[in-house]
Amino acid sequence: LREKLRLEPLISETDVRDVLTLLTPVANLMGQAVQDNRYPKPIDEAMFQTDLQAFLRSNSAIGSELAVQGEIAGGKVDLSFREIKIELKSERVKRLLPDDCKKFAEQAASYAVGAGRRIALLCVLDCSPKTVAPFPVADGLTIIPVELGTSSVYVVCCLFQGGLARPSEGEDGHHSGHA
Repeated sequence: LREKLRLEPLISETDVRDVLTLLTPVANLMGQAVQDNRYPKPIDEAMFQTDLQAFLRSNSAIGSELAVQGEIAGGKVDLSFREIKIELKSERVKRLLPDDCKKFAEQAASYAVGAGRRIALLCVLDCSPKTVAPFPVADGLTIIPVELGTSSVYVVCCLFQGGLARPSEGEDGHHSGHA
């Protein structure tokens, strides 16, 4: 991701550095979501924000620089770090794949533009009940270019996987008896 972002001439080196500072703990939390089933039950966006906010504040590289945002560009931004806007979404009903996050990218991009930036972070929690194994955590990290007028904004998307089926459960949610 770092190399892709650095190749984009419109993204400042400072913004790349700030988004990478955010991505380190965010990717760690994405891993915890799968490895520790951190989000076993559906939760709403506000609960996801509370959890992510506490997790990011506990990171010494972010800490008090994480801000809870207000209104910008006609909408409510969830979080911000050094003016990098962080938009959060929670899907509680249907399973999402990385491509499904594109539908949320334009909102995050508009907040970036409202803050005079060309980059934003989008964190999407899919906590819908699953009956299939999770995809590799790294596949949930994508860059979504969004065209706004004559310019591009790059939304770094992090898809968190929750609501995971336990390996010992079959599709009906009961123990399968297989070792």
